Amino acid sequence: MRGDTMDQINAVAEVIACIVLFPSIMRAWRLKIVQGVHWLTPAFFWSYGIWNLFYYHSLEQWWSGLAAILLATQNTVWLLMVLRYTPRRDPRRASPNPIN
Repeated sequence: MRGDTMDQINAVAEVIACIVLFPSIMRAWRLKIVQGVHWLTPAFFWSYGIWNLFYYHSLEQWWSGLAAILLATQNTVWLLMVLRYTPRRDPRRASPNPIN
């Protein structure tokens, strides 16, 4: 396969990631609450997305680069929403069970 084709296939995967992430963003925006997501998960994917912006540029993979801009933007929004809308626990009422 040509390099352009590989770039375009990768860009499609990045766009699919945007589509998959979008409902979580919309739900958090609508409900103003995020539960069951540790902030490290979106923080990792945010940092990976920022890296991809530089990486795709260095490889001159413009399709992937454009899709990565969309995904990095969405990951930024998602990370900020997780940080903002995750309920904070009252340490005086901490449960011995870390799941509760």
